[in-house]
Amino acid sequence: MAGRRKRAKSPEEPKERRLSSRVQELRQKERDEKEQLARERVKFLSDQSSELCDDAKEDDVSTNEGTLITMRNGNDNNLDFYGSEEDPHLKVRRNLRFFNTQYLLMVQGKMSRPDLKGVMKANAVLYPRKMIGDLPGIDVGHRFFSRAEMVAVGFHSHWLNGIDYMGAAEYQRDYAAYQFPLAVSIVMSGQYEDDLDNADVVTYTGQGGHNLTGDKRQFKDQELVRGNLGLKNCFEHGVSVRVIRGHNCKSSYSKRVYTYDGLYTVVKYWAEKGVSGFTVYKYQLKRKEGQPELTTNQVNFMYGRIPKSTSEIQGLVCEDISNGLESKRIPATNRFTYINSLKIEPNVKIPKSSAGCNCRGGCTDSKKCACARLNGGNFPYVDLNDGRLIEPRDVVFECGPNCGCGPECVNRTSQKRLRFHLEVFRSPKKGWAVRSWDFIPAGSPVCEYIGVLRRTDDVDTLTDNDYIFEIDCQQTMQGLDGRQELTYDYGYTLDSVHGPDGKVKKLTCYCGASEFERMDLSKFLCWVVLLLGIFSSRVESRYMVYNTSHTMVQGKLNVHVVPHSHDDVGWLKTVDQYYVGSNNSIQVACVQNVLDSIVPALLADKNRRFIYVEQAFFQRWWNEQSEEIKTIVKGLIRSGQLEHINGGMCMHDEAAPHYIDMIDQTTLGHRFIIREFNVTPRIGWQIDPFGHSAVQAYLLGAGVGFDSVFFGRIDYQDREKRKGDKSLEVVWRGSKSLGSSSQIFAGAFPKNYEPPPGGFYYEITDDSPVVQDDPDLFDYNVQERVNAFVAAALDQANITRTNHIMFTMGTDFRYQYAHTWFRQMDKLLHYVNLDGRVNALYSTPSIYTDAKHAANEAWPLKTEDYFPYADRINAYWTGYFTSRPALKRYVRVMSGYYLAARQLEFFKGRSEKGPNTDSLADALAIAQHHDAVSGTSKQHVANDYAKRLAIGYVEAESVVATSLAHLTKLDPATFKQVTHSNSLAFLLSVFAAEHKLLPRKRNQLIRGEKFGKTVLAYNPLGWKRVDIVRLPVVDGEIAVHDSEGHEVESQLVPFTDEYAALRSYHVEAYLGHAPTQVPKYWLVFSVSVPPLGFTTYTISSAKKTGGYSSKSHVSRYQNGEQSTVDVGHEHLKLSFSTDQGKGINYYNSRISMTEPLKQTFSYYSSYNGTNDKEPQNSGAYVFRPNGTFPIKPEGQVTRVYKGKEHVEVEFIVGNIPIKDGVGKEVVTQISSSLKSDKTFYTDSSGRDYIKRIRDYRSDWKLEVNQPVAGNYYPINHGIYLQDSQKEFSVMVDRAIGGSSIVDGQVELMLHRRLLLDDSRGVAESLNETTCVKDKCTGLTIQGKYYYRIDPSGEGAKWRRTFGQEIYSPLLLAFAHQDDGKPMSFGAASFSGIDSSYSLPDNVALLTLQELDDGNVLLRLAHLYEVGEDKDLSGVATVELKKLFPGKKIAKVTEMSLSANQERSVMEKKRLVWKVEGEGSSEEMKNVKRGREIDPRKLVMELYPMEIRTVLIRLERPPSHSHVYRFDA
Repeated sequence: MAGRRKRAKSPEEPKERRLSSRVQELRQKERDEKEQLARERVKFLSDQSSELCDDAKEDDVSTNEGTLITMRNGNDNNLDFYGSEEDPHLKVRRNLRFFNTQYLLMVQGKMSRPDLKGVMKANAVLYPRKMIGDLPGIDVGHRFFSRAEMVAVGFHSHWLNGIDYMGAAEYQRDYAAYQFPLAVSIVMSGQYEDDLDNADVVTYTGQGGHNLTGDKRQFKDQELVRGNLGLKNCFEHGVSVRVIRGHNCKSSYSKRVYTYDGLYTVVKYWAEKGVSGFTVYKYQLKRKEGQPELTTNQVNFMYGRIPKSTSEIQGLVCEDISNGLESKRIPATNRFTYINSLKIEPNVKIPKSSAGCNCRGGCTDSKKCACARLNGGNFPYVDLNDGRLIEPRDVVFECGPNCGCGPECVNRTSQKRLRFHLEVFRSPKKGWAVRSWDFIPAGSPVCEYIGVLRRTDDVDTLTDNDYIFEIDCQQTMQGLDGRQELTYDYGYTLDSVHGPDGKVKKLTCYCGASEFERMDLSKFLCWVVLLLGIFSSRVESRYMVYNTSHTMVQGKLNVHVVPHSHDDVGWLKTVDQYYVGSNNSIQVACVQNVLDSIVPALLADKNRRFIYVEQAFFQRWWNEQSEEIKTIVKGLIRSGQLEHINGGMCMHDEAAPHYIDMIDQTTLGHRFIIREFNVTPRIGWQIDPFGHSAVQAYLLGAGVGFDSVFFGRIDYQDREKRKGDKSLEVVWRGSKSLGSSSQIFAGAFPKNYEPPPGGFYYEITDDSPVVQDDPDLFDYNVQERVNAFVAAALDQANITRTNHIMFTMGTDFRYQYAHTWFRQMDKLLHYVNLDGRVNALYSTPSIYTDAKHAANEAWPLKTEDYFPYADRINAYWTGYFTSRPALKRYVRVMSGYYLAARQLEFFKGRSEKGPNTDSLADALAIAQHHDAVSGTSKQHVANDYAKRLAIGYVEAESVVATSLAHLTKLDPATFKQVTHSNSLAFLLSVFAAEHKLLPRKRNQLIRGEKFGKTVLAYNPLGWKRVDIVRLPVVDGEIAVHDSEGHEVESQLVPFTDEYAALRSYHVEAYLGHAPTQVPKYWLVFSVSVPPLGFTTYTISSAKKTGGYSSKSHVSRYQNGEQSTVDVGHEHLKLSFSTDQGKGINYYNSRISMTEPLKQTFSYYSSYNGTNDKEPQNSGAYVFRPNGTFPIKPEGQVTRVYKGKEHVEVEFIVGNIPIKDGVGKEVVTQISSSLKSDKTFYTDSSGRDYIKRIRDYRSDWKLEVNQPVAGNYYPINHGIYLQDSQKEFSVMVDRAIGGSSIVDGQVELMLHRRLLLDDSRGVAESLNETTCVKDKCTGLTIQGKYYYRIDPSGEGAKWRRTFGQEIYSPLLLAFAHQDDGKPMSFGAASFSGIDSSYSLPDNVALLTLQELDDGNVLLRLAHLYEVGEDKDLSGVATVELKKLFPGKKIAKVTEMSLSANQERSVMEKKRLVWKVEGEGSSEEMKNVKRGREIDPRKLVMELYPMEIRTVLIRLERPPSHSHVYRFDA
């Protein structure tokens, strides 16, 4: 019942002092005196509870005698239980010391109040508010000597009830998600007949209804209230409870000892009829894994298996080795001569005795006792259980021979006779040993080291004697494993021990006693007391050398401490701002400082290690260093102290980049590392990307020679499931086609890539507690920091397989002053290893991976990918799949241009001094960063990425111009004046205009009457290509001719009004004024281009040439008009229904395929969660829709081309209106009649296709909370649906997000404009704008997607082939002359490969590049998966000789994917991992790879999904150091 308790009467009142009849009945029926005493004490404390609670509010506590220690609400420095930085173990010891002081005063008659009274009146309950879980300072195995001690600490607040629980009134605010009451702890002490204790699994009987007389019988039904209900609620919410076991113990003043055995989880509960026939509630509790071993097992050994008599002891030799000298017999199992006093050989001189204290009988007055003054003014012992130390000390001064006190003096505690039952026995492995039958309280003397004291010279000649001990403090301390050694002084005078030569004997002291600078042989007489469970709290202040040299220890939990800094290559600041540390008003981050400070920090200790990832930063730093520093860094890398991890220019995103870009940026970094340091990175470190692609596993992991990959972000539901079944670490098999040959060990972190829970951040600006180990300063906290470290390690060990775990010690832009981190980590390693519960070592992911592999474990298998990613409920990071669509398109266009530019650079020959493609390579590499192409950076950073691409493009443009001049045999100076661009130059100008990036050079438009223009079309694909070219023109009197003068069929298509307006708007934004010339038409014509070659076409006035271009017209219809519009010719035709403007009838006559389609546009209203209890807005990362609303399309054009069997849709989206204050995310839906059954397929980084099922995850049971956002996936290449008859494929021109929310429908998100930040760090809304004359509007974007319908199982060929054409469009170059005459080319056409040869239809050329060392990098890819196409999913062969016509291949070396090591070497080094349920080689046999390349035949085989990389050395004429490689 809630409410204020009545105030109990004063304990001085006689009525309250009399025992009740119930207690008298208890006394009569008690069989065992110690149980009777325990119950009387519990009843006594219970009677006082109400008064104590009321009086606890008083500030001051004192007694008339003045003997009660006083506390003033924790203000006393010596008794501050609540200091924020104090070691919690010390707090607990101080609390119990205070409690025992009160108890001692009570039993000595100096107080009329019980011990608990003083504790509670002094506000000294250590943890007055109840808490769930472990309490700081109380470890598993901690023992309490009464239930009152647990109350005093706040560990178990009831001194009678077995269940302690918290009610709703006080704790509802702290634990709002739970139902109350909630149990926090239980005490198992054998009070219920139905209890069952099997150590790790406990069946606990609820409270209430049992007989208090001690026969443990139930006499009425239990009810599901209070503590019983609290345990039930713990089961419902998965809350753990503390379990304390009670045992009988004669050595305890309460005759009981209570041991904390750790946290248990209630796994089930039920009601049943108990042994006595009454209803009882049962709770089965299971001990949580990863906790220290049960100490109660040892207690059970001491008490549960005690022989009833000496006759039960096997191997008994002597029933009592003390021969009656001790009051308790000591049985022995071997011969032993027992002595109980030190024997001294005659030739050893006895030291002189010094004066002692003048006390009589016993030392009681600490102010008068001389020995007490030596102990700091207090007696070191409490007169309890024959004397116990109050607290650990370095030196204890006991009364000696000249003291006036008698043998029972409390200050002679260690001199008293044996008080515990001991047994001497022969252990199986350790020889002779002693064990106790009794519990030994902390602070109690155990035994003496007694023997015969002899001179060293006298024992040197003895043999066959294993019991000679050298008296050496240092050796003694080492034998104590870090426990406290106490040195006792018995009153002998210093320097009074002499050897045979008469000289004073002296030894150096290593015991830590600061009172002595030397130790003489009088210390030979000292007794060593082992304080079980108490560590030394006194360390001499001096320069400390921390031991950081620990390596892995078998059989122990090994904590791999991995120092790292995650340095974003642009995010809140640009890449250069991050490097130099500018613009710190946004973020204090300077990568230059990180790398500068790491070097001296590593040099300071050879055991320290550090990993570094982002080569974009490292290369900047490396180029600034002196040769001396470079030599030092190379040494650090050779030694393994500094390790390059991942090794790419950036930590690329895994959703938005194309796999070719991922390969290129990784190759750029890896080749730098092998060139400068001759090492190859072994580990993938993708710790921050927002979900993970299957391509990352098998291409950018196994393909580059990595042995493992680690990452930080997987779905929160997936993570919890994996933590439960210990499958955070898996073998990831990302490719169905390549199978186990490309699998990799993969590890997801338990939470993120930051330090473990407990506060281990050590940047100067971080607020985590440092390890304060100087005892002369305040806030000493070594044990607290050690405990936090160990607790975090054990928690992680509970969810991790093997005895190896990794602590990622670092986060974003850390180690700017590396010493602050390493200083603290050095201390942690030192003290944690002294503690001994776990083994901590400096490590790297490479070392960790090797340890995991050495465990020979079989790991769970992971297939497919880790998309989509949500970090909590309603927070799916699927918005960034589309964020900044213009930047995503710009990156994709530049990527295709870079591929073509490298080919042309190779054909001419790489220039050693002139322009090259390196600048564009760097810009593209940086743009793959997971906050760049992802669209999740600040706006000014996105501008910086675009600017870098534009600058790189300008230089690459010069390379292309020079190469084409060479190949066409034009004068290079003439050709440099030619304007050239790729087929989507307009989009580039749109983005460039938005960001003011390119030079203000006015684009020339084609005017047929004034000049002729020559168009060169270059094809970067390895097969012949027939494609469509569209160019803007001013007038319609134009004709097109090929290089042989034949007229080419062409068509003029009028601009739509929407497109013309958009073009004029962006030209004005770029030029600063409205355009003077406005194009009216698209000139459209077909071109045929050889593989890796070009053809030329001339555009001129139709009047002069007699040719013409046919003109098309635009049909418009009014709303409500009912008619149809047919588009297309040859095989593919579309019929549009004008009455709705949405219905499309798709018909392909070649395959007799008809399909009704419907296209719609709509937007999702972006969720505003600002006022929610757990706010979550839609933002740059997160897609959280709040309803969908249809909109009418504007400016969309649908095209069908002659000779093509797909549909092209060009869309314009924007300006997205926001006047209503609501962000919007625009999507288009294309609906079909396909019965897709919730299933659709999306690409993985443009490579494999992965099956998706709506509202389903193959790895765990999905709890659906966002039915739209939770089903979005990244699309780089395409998405398709299929049923038993048809396949519906949609291809895209950039990375976007998409899904199939409704069966038969494909949904694509085209654009986003948001007004709120989603609280993921960027702190800026995604609101892109374009400004003209100070007027800004939302960014309008233009793009394309393509679709096609095929018979089921036949769509792959179009997706794969056309997908290559989208990625690698024709590169167009233009030349003109004002006289209208055709330009004279020396070579009007060209092919870089043998004219009779082209690559197979299932093989793509990914890379053809001359490297700076003269070698040629060639990378070829099989485009199809196993079983994807009946014809093209087989093995393909490529004749390398025909790729280099007229050249002789001197050598071919197959390399890893990133070209930094030979493939054969890589395959030999790579670790092979076991998979659960699979044999070691069964699966490998089914995987096929291309055979080794025969150097004579030079034929390369490629199996499905295989990518092969080779370095080719071409022979050169001996007299030329450099020649043009190809002539047209």
